[in-house]
Amino acid sequence: MRKIILSIILVCCVAMPLVFASGHSMTVQISPYSYQLVKYNLPVEYGSQYGWGAKAAYRYDYSPVSSVGADLSFSDYKYSGVKERYIVLSTLAKAGFIVPATGKLNVTFDVGGGADLRILNSMTTFCPTAGLYLGFEYEAGRNVGIAAGADFRYSWQTNSDSFYNSDDFAVMTGLGVKVDL
Repeated sequence: MRKIILSIILVCCVAMPLVFASGHSMTVQISPYSYQLVKYNLPVEYGSQYGWGAKAAYRYDYSPVSSVGADLSFSDYKYSGVKERYIVLSTLAKAGFIVPATGKLNVTFDVGGGADLRILNSMTTFCPTAGLYLGFEYEAGRNVGIAAGADFRYSWQTNSDSFYNSDDFAVMTGLGVKVDL
């Protein structure tokens, strides 16, 4: 009997936010500055001189303080000594929290995982990636807000020669607009 009652309570706790407090939103941000560090298993590491990018994010707020969604981002990095640009396309599934700071200002925190498509010269590779986002949203109007924050990414690349396996770290700043749908 206890298991049935606990199950009903659990289902209600999950279903109530889905029914009564749901909302969809899209956020588009530009990243005027990004940095990436690639650390190989060899005692070699490369840090980008400069990077920029853009991100589009979809969120479904299934409660007033919780959301799920996905990010699609583009990054372009310039490394010293390399003529070509290092392009990274990322897709991440995200789960997050929204913490109201004031009446119009919220703090957002997202974590997620996905994959990167990396392009250098004519070589392309896929690698797994994990991401963390910390940002602020200011409600400028009824359905429009200003979103600013930073994405922190960790990726790892594997190669047939383990000396060329790498751990990659990236930081992308972002400033943009959030629109409630």
